[in-house]
Amino acid sequence: MAQPQEFPFNIMDVAELLHLHIRRRQADSVYADCPICGDKRGKMNINFAKNLWRCNYCNEGGGMLSLYGKVYGISNSEAYREICDTLQNGLTAPEYTVKELPEQTAIEPEPVIPWRIAGEVLDTYIVCEDEDKNVWLIDKHAAHERVNFDRMKANQEPLMCQALLAPLVAEFAAEEYSALAANLELLREFGFECEEFGGGSLILRAIPADIDSGDAIPALEELADKLVTAHTVDPAAARDALLHTMACKAAIKGGWKSDLSELRVLVDKVQSGEVQFCPHGRPVKAKLTKYELEKMFKRA
Repeated sequence: MAQPQEFPFNIMDVAELLHLHIRRRQADSVYADCPICGDKRGKMNINFAKNLWRCNYCNEGGGMLSLYGKVYGISNSEAYREICDTLQNGLTAPEYTVKELPEQTAIEPEPVIPWRIAGEVLDTYIVCEDEDKNVWLIDKHAAHERVNFDRMKANQEPLMCQALLAPLVAEFAAEEYSALAANLELLREFGFECEEFGGGSLILRAIPADIDSGDAIPALEELADKLVTAHTVDPAAARDALLHTMACKAAIKGGWKSDLSELRVLVDKVQSGEVQFCPHGRPVKAKLTKYELEKMFKRA
């Protein structure tokens, strides 16, 4: 309940008498350290529009007389007399002892034990073992495709491109050619420097740095097919179509030999849950428990 308006002081006068440490100021209130529980993170709200206070840590609260009274362990009427006497005579409020909060020990999270990479099979699937003796198979192409897709989608800058020593000329059917010609600016954003060459052809002068030159024309053909199939002029939809193709073309291919450091990056992202599905929605991992494995060999 708000304090009577005829009081010759307000709650901020009381806060000043108590030398409260103000942490934050708002339009009609302030946040200060609490003299009741000893919290020093500014959890106590002092509403000077209503002359009320409440600590969000210890949940104590009330009017301005109760604030002074709780600090010194006196009644509201005694608090009123002391506040008036102190303010009228220019005195200093008595010193008081602020309760010390017990030390709070942060609970450290359990360390995550990285999955052990046992190797690869078919130069396509990474074989891992976790701390609970589960075996995991990870499709390295699908996982890398997801990593590429997320990176490219979050990137606000055009992709890096590599200039071709000898420009490539690619011919397309009329419908595919029209779809690509209408999206030359979008292609440039993804590293394809193309120009119309006449006769349903495009001349390609630069390609994305992430793909091989041998994949450039097949990538454009796939992009053209997606743009035609989508039947859309929506730039966002066209961009997503490009993203899917580019992420796939830039990813590690099944059958490629991979460095252990490359595999480690992919495994860590899969283990953390950051990568779970490829951009097309297919899972990137499969789990085989110790029981399931032993059952195969009739050991369980």
